[in-house]
Amino acid sequence: MGERVVARPNSKFQFSDVCRYTDDSRIISADYRLSFPAHFLFLPSAENATLVIIDALPSVDVISDFRLWENPIRPPPLEPAFVIREVGDKGMGMFATRPIARGEPIICERPTLVLHDRLSVHKDQHHAFYESALAGLSPDAQTAISTLRNAHPETPELSRIRGIIYTNCLAVYFPHDTSRAFSALCGQLCRANHSCAPNAHYSPVVDTFECKLSAMRAIAEGEEITMAYANVAASTAERRECLLERYKFECHCTACDLPEPQATESDRRRTTIGASLGRINEGGVQESVSIARVKDLIKLAEEEGMVEEAWVLSMAGMRYAQRHHDRAEELGMELQKMNFMRMLEGNDADEFGAFAKRKGLSAEELVKTFEDSTREGLGLDYGLFEKLLAAKMAHAGSK
Repeated sequence: MGERVVARPNSKFQFSDVCRYTDDSRIISADYRLSFPAHFLFLPSAENATLVIIDALPSVDVISDFRLWENPIRPPPLEPAFVIREVGDKGMGMFATRPIARGEPIICERPTLVLHDRLSVHKDQHHAFYESALAGLSPDAQTAISTLRNAHPETPELSRIRGIIYTNCLAVYFPHDTSRAFSALCGQLCRANHSCAPNAHYSPVVDTFECKLSAMRAIAEGEEITMAYANVAASTAERRECLLERYKFECHCTACDLPEPQATESDRRRTTIGASLGRINEGGVQESVSIARVKDLIKLAEEEGMVEEAWVLSMAGMRYAQRHHDRAEELGMELQKMNFMRMLEGNDADEFGAFAKRKGLSAEELVKTFEDSTREGLGLDYGLFEKLLAAKMAHAGSK
């Protein structure tokens, strides 16, 4: 067993007495007393760590050798699309500093703290364990995490840092095993507040191990940037109950504070979509469900601004059309799927770029085609879309 970890001067947090060095200076054992303790992996180096990954030793050994840690983190844009500032009772929030287009990436950030949820922690280390995790980070990284909101009261079993993790964690995945979800904290992205009618969507970027927020619709300058913390395909009462239990606030977003009869109609649409998604998850689109019904559900989802749900429905519609050998409907649903996907994962998503390439376009040209077809009232009909593409390509070829 290695030596006891030396306390770091001028650090807000210190390592526990039970932490020990390993042969790799970047990896520290969280508790030498346990047979299979968690380990802290500090990256990119032990001296100037901006990321800590917490998992069992075999896992962090593998992760420590990833080539992606050698690649520099992409620099932030010269003109950021947002600013973080106070927003009344909600604490801090993220606000647009300029108009943001639909599908535009708002931020792509590598997390600062990542952990697997099933870790062995000794009963006398519930607080010290998480302070030790922060102790090896740079001062700026420590501040970024420790100043995030904590919605949970501190108890002997629940430390303030663990409460911050519960309140703000995002799901991330490592490239070598996307079946294991990890919880992550980001200093900036985690400042985005909740709405049941969000204008942005979070997605993990597995290959580069980054956390990304993209605009699901056009966002005006000065507008708050929000994402969904809870299942939006539920009634107002169900959403409020979930948010109050997990995040300790009662939601008063635009969707939750609708007047009657709009509130009842919104609940009807959302619960109808939720029930349909439940049936899809249980076994796909049933034979009794027509493609027309799938289209109706997608329309309901669009009316509620439920882009992720519309994306899932469009994929279900694709599978339905494939089973019935309806090529025209299959292509139409694929088109819908790609349009929804770029709103969720950004116009720069790899899958979106590959789809554009198959159509003989750049991603930027495909974005413009989608936006133009929507403005011209084409409804993303595949036949009309193909005509529009052909006209654009013919125009380009005549130059």
